[in-house]
Order: sequence, then structure tokens, then C-alpha cells
Amino acid sequence: DESHLVCLVQTGALTDGDPDRATPTRLVVLAADTGRKVADRALRSNNAGAVSLGSDVVVTQVLPDARAAVTRLDPVTGDTRWAFRSRAVLRTPSTGPAWLYPIVENGVVVANGPVTWAFTADGAVLGEWHLQGGDWAVRGGWGLGVSVLRNGWFAVGEDGGVGLSDEDYGTVSETDARDGFSISGPVLVP
Repeated sequence: DESHLVCLVQTGALTDGDPDRATPTRLVVLAADTGRKVADRALRSNNAGAVSLGSDVVVTQVLPDARAAVTRLDPVTGDTRWAFRSRAVLRTPSTGPAWLYPIVENGVVVANGPVTWAFTADGAVLGEWHLQGGDWAVRGGWGLGVSVLRNGWFAVGEDGGVGLSDEDYGTVSETDARDGFSISGPVLVP
């Protein structure tokens, strides 16, 4: 069983901050022992993230239509294990581009962004959260922070926001209903 190094490569820089003029990101796979290129494929977006999940990789992309794509695939063959495409268009409260940052916590895949999704390792959607502010989160955030706790519950809050008076950061809930208890800040990971 050969080990691999998976890289996301952006071959062209943003020109004058214009994301439409940047080239799509490439997923490049190298043999860990020799550095030999094993695979090289273009993604559909210049805004991509990746995280390992076993011997596979989960790739998040903000597509040109501003929808999210999350795919679990074999990085060498490109075989897709599962794929998700959002109905929701990703919008941020600022003028910057929307983004998705993938993580794996306690066996759950999380694509964090202005809309955040949690998936089982097999691709079933466990929850969906939208950046909105209000009672349950800090107003003025630029993205959602969703952490998966050991018991399978979700800690959710808006990252980058500034608390107003004594507002709570977010909640801990069993589902994406946000009907659990309040927390004053994000989950700290050792």
C-alpha cells in the first residue's frame, strides 16, 4: 500500500483581486517516498479546500455559480465515493469571496463557511447551518464555526464576530435545530 501526498495547487494568482481571472485549483497527488507525480486533475473552482479521510480526500469547492460542492474521492484514481452540491448560494456579509474550510472531527466531515454542512463518512447530511446572526450567535461574524463533540453533538457559533453586550457565542445541540444550550465561546481543541 503506497502512501501519497495530496496537494491543492493554484497555478495563477488572483489578478487585481478578481477571482474570475484566477485559474482553477489543481489536485496533485505525489508518491510520498519518491515525490513522483501520480495524479493531476483540475478542479472546477479556484476556491478549494481538502482534508484526508482515511485513504481518501474530501474536497470542498465554491463553484462559479457560488454553490458548494463537497466530494469524497480516491485521490489517485479520482473515483468518487460520494458527492454533494448545495442548493444554497454561499454569500458572506463582506465583499470577499465565499469559502469552505473542510475538517474531520470525531468521524464527521464538516465543511465550514457562511453555510456549513456536516456529513457522515458515507456522505449522509447530518446538518446544515446558515450564517445569520441573531439570538443564537454573535452578530457580525464572517463564517460559521461548527465543531463536532465526542458525543456527536454540534457546537455552533459565528466566527470573527464581536459580541454585543452579554450575547452568547452560539449553542451546543444534538441536531442542526440549535435547540440546545448556550455557550459563551468556541470549542477549544488541545
